[in-house]
Amino acid sequence: MIASQLEIIEQGKYYLKKLSDEQYNHVSKPLFNSSAGAHMRHVIDHYLALIQATDKVINYNKRHRFGESENHTEAALQQLSYIADWLNQLTETDLQQTVSVISEISVSTQQDYAGESTLGRELVFVSSHAVHHYFSLKLIARSQGITLSDSFGVAPATASFQRSGLAG
Repeated sequence: MIASQLEIIEQGKYYLKKLSDEQYNHVSKPLFNSSAGAHMRHVIDHYLALIQATDKVINYNKRHRFGESENHTEAALQQLSYIADWLNQLTETDLQQTVSVISEISVSTQQDYAGESTLGRELVFVSSHAVHHYFSLKLIARSQGITLSDSFGVAPATASFQRSGLAG
């Protein structure tokens, strides 16, 4: 489990090392409404919500908009290294730990969902969420003429399907 999480973090580092800060902050309008930095910061925010949980409550509504990791690739790389260090310290017992989750769920009104989960399940969520944003980052990179590996931004189940030979 932890190894798969570290793969996702390493993909983020790979991406960040391909960009200048100027590319990271550029908004490719009209195709995109936000920068690559905003997407990466959002990914980092979700992992930080796990790390910074207090009293076993994960609050995905806490965001660090316009911070260093949104504007500077080096700051984002440091955050991803911090996340990797945290992941490396987790045990199987930690992954089974019950947590409460809070997340806003409506775009028309402010409405939170609060429910129970486990840290392991939430790691699966944030890594899947990261891959989703990595695909957006791949599209942003393409719009800037930056080439990334074919596997960047590909969901694990999609990668398995592609390896099966059934993908054509």
